[in-house]
Formats: sequence, C-alpha cells, structure tokens
Amino acid sequence: MISLQPWLDAWNRYEQSPTHYDPGKAMILFMLGSMVMFFPLLVAITLDRREMERFGLTREGRKLVDRHTIVWAVVLLVATVLSVVFAVWGGRVHDMPEPASFTSYVEERTGVTGLDCEWEGQTPHGGSRPEDGYYQCMVTLSDGSARRATLAVSGHGFSLTDPDGGQWKDMQ
Repeated sequence: MISLQPWLDAWNRYEQSPTHYDPGKAMILFMLGSMVMFFPLLVAITLDRREMERFGLTREGRKLVDRHTIVWAVVLLVATVLSVVFAVWGGRVHDMPEPASFTSYVEERTGVTGLDCEWEGQTPHGGSRPEDGYYQCMVTLSDGSARRATLAVSGHGFSLTDPDGGQWKDMQ
C-alpha cells in the first residue's frame, strides 16, 4: 500500500493556511457602477420640491422622483449591499497553492497518467478521497498504452493493481 498521509497532510496545511479577500475585478466594477447609479437617485429623493425646481428636476409640474424611482433606488441599494457581502464572503483566497487532487496524487505516486475510475457515488475532488473499497479504472502507461487496473483504497493508503492481481510495479 502507498501511503496517503503526505497528501492528507498537504490538504490539512492548505485548509489551515491564512486567507485574504480578493473580490475580483468584475465584482469591484459592479459595486462601483451600482454606487454611481445609486447616489444620484439618493440625492434626488432627498431634495425638496423647491430645490428640485431650482435645479430643473421637475417635469410638467411633477417631481421626477416618484414611487418607481424610489423602488429602483431601493433595489439598487439592495444589489449594492449584496454585492459587497458576496465580494467579502466569496472572495477568500488561500495564501498557498491548492495541493494535488486525489487522482493527481495517485498518478504522481504510481507513474501513470489519465487515471479514470468508475467512482461509486461522488467523484473525489479537491481534498476529498473516495470511500474505502475497490474501483475499476483505466490508466495510461508511460509507453502510451492504456490498461485496466484496480484501485484499492483502504484507510490512509491505496494500491493500484492489474486485473490479475499483480502489483502495479509488475505491470510496467
């Protein structure tokens, strides 16, 4: 059995590593655009009628700010607040690179490529590993040939064997 402990340790270090917030350029532009549209509406809502007439913000004796304007201002305010919340909540970035996935780790340790297994249930991704058990796989050897293999996962280890039960080292 090949140990999974180095891979598990790498994922534990990654998950415990410090993070910083990086909302991304698109989110920042959206927030700025929302604020640029929101503040003129806020100013128009707070002006009284005399000031609006002085600035020419009336139309046929009516204020330009009506119920629809107020509703849109509230909608825009909610969108801006939500974008700030999602920017902070969704923009967490770890200060270290993400470790290899389970399949990449198996490929690296066994010297094969293109590990494609019939996972029962959810395909392992990120720091998750499959349940203990046996999985039928196809792998590509270093000479480019494709072979069937059985991946056995048990506790903190795994092994890759050929269909006849030989260890992976015997397959190459």
